[in-house]
Amino acid sequence: MSGVLDLRPVLPAALVAVTAVALLLQQAFAAKGSRPPFVGLSLAGLAAALGSLALLSEGDSRGAVMAGALSADGYALFLQALLISVAMASLLLSPSYLRENDMERGEYYACLLYTSPSPRDRTRS
Repeated sequence: MSGVLDLRPVLPAALVAVTAVALLLQQAFAAKGSRPPFVGLSLAGLAAALGSLALLSEGDSRGAVMAGALSADGYALFLQALLISVAMASLLLSPSYLRENDMERGEYYACLLYTSPSPRDRTRS
């Protein structure tokens, strides 16, 4: 039994979470009246997560990790890729509506990312 904990399956969700925190910090420290590139940063974070999913699907890090609490099998990777793709489509469709109603803020994009893929418990009884 090795004492190594493989955290590669956590990487896509961690990238999305770090991007959401970066969005909130970007809004907090932006100059008043400026429009930070929320959509660009969000898409970059989601694209990085999608790329890490592609690497996970080809690598040898598939299977259950963290005592079976997180699964990185084909089904889980497919659903994460699907959710990331839907989040990307939502990001591309929402800026015009938000600008029209003067509601474009970083919180919207951060909330969208926080509801994107997260690891689910896939333990079997």
